[in-house]
Amino acid sequence: MNIDFKYRDVLYGAANNPVLGNISQYLYYLTLRIWYIVIDIDWAEEVQAFSEEIEQTLEALSRKDPQEAGKVRREWLIRHLERIKKNFLGVPGKVTAM
Repeated sequence: MNIDFKYRDVLYGAANNPVLGNISQYLYYLTLRIWYIVIDIDWAEEVQAFSEEIEQTLEALSRKDPQEAGKVRREWLIRHLERIKKNFLGVPGKVTAM
């Protein structure tokens, strides 16, 4: 969990927007509680997904392309919301991007 927290702190700081960082952190902690309290988690699947998320985010950031990095972050957020929707609500389907 510490790796996850540190990773997210770096992302929130990189946004250089304290309001966005605070909101993102608040929403992250809410979803984290859902995973721990309600859902029977397949930890191997979660660790694999997190590893892929970090790898893809770092690749996008290394190219110094903020548009691509934003796209990667948005895609991972959608994937995370889809997993919550499937596991918590038992509803398969796509989360639509704004």
